[in-house]
Amino acid sequence: MIRAGLLALALVTWGTSAAAQVDTTQRDTTAASDSTPPRDTVEALLPTFPAAMVAGPLPRGARYTFTADSLLFLSSRTLSDLLSHIPGVYVARGGWYGQPEVPLYGGRGSAGLEIFMDGVPFLPLGRDSVYLDPARLSLAPYERVDIIVMPAAIQVYLIGVAHRSTNPRTQIGVMTGRQDISGYRAGYSKRSRSGFGASVVADWNSMGVGPIGNTTTSFGTSDFLLKAEYVPPGGRIGASFQLISSSWHRNAATDNRVDGARQDRRADTGGRAAFEQRAPAERLVVL
Repeated sequence: MIRAGLLALALVTWGTSAAAQVDTTQRDTTAASDSTPPRDTVEALLPTFPAAMVAGPLPRGARYTFTADSLLFLSSRTLSDLLSHIPGVYVARGGWYGQPEVPLYGGRGSAGLEIFMDGVPFLPLGRDSVYLDPARLSLAPYERVDIIVMPAAIQVYLIGVAHRSTNPRTQIGVMTGRQDISGYRAGYSKRSRSGFGASVVADWNSMGVGPIGNTTTSFGTSDFLLKAEYVPPGGRIGASFQLISSSWHRNAATDNRVDGARQDRRADTGGRAAFEQRAPAERLVVL
């Protein structure tokens, strides 16, 4: 009986040892392996076209630079709002929002204002062929504004959005106020690691009808920017295309003291060429 118990115990111990010695490291070499590398999600900063503005250094007080943060902290929505912060510049306003605003500097009136949009001169055309109304230039499509103060002129360089990061950027803005004032702003920018990038910015503003006897009428504006560029990392070639559209509409006053007006203005830039309203299109790819 004792011998039978010892024999059974030996058999159980041998079976357990045999099971423990099974090879568990075998792999099926005929199965397809997934060798796709993980996606690189680390942020990368890619080169962009240099900003078209006056090179420095300049004398003290000759240049005023407003970055995107400055524009937000100053609550400036139009170029007129920004010019009012420049010493020596007086903005004569014809009413409330939507009415003409004339910048005065150096005794030349509105003739002392020169505007460059990404290096392209922004000339008066259409109904504003006598002078440019800076109140109709929204700052939504621009990430930097350089203002050069000269003895008899003010030069304004508007620098469009230039997204460098591979991480997308979005912006949303909502504004409300008295007399049915409302404003909406939306933007999106994306840049791929290959160097291709696209930016879209839209800005809408409107104001309702004012009280009786007020020359401020119902007014609305819409501004739109579409920019696409290709600047590969470390490359020496690149291409850029930019489309800016701006339109505004002023309703006629009930007492007919203010005429209604509708205006559209578009700029189509590729590299450093542009065209204004009713002018032939010009496109240029910079290599």
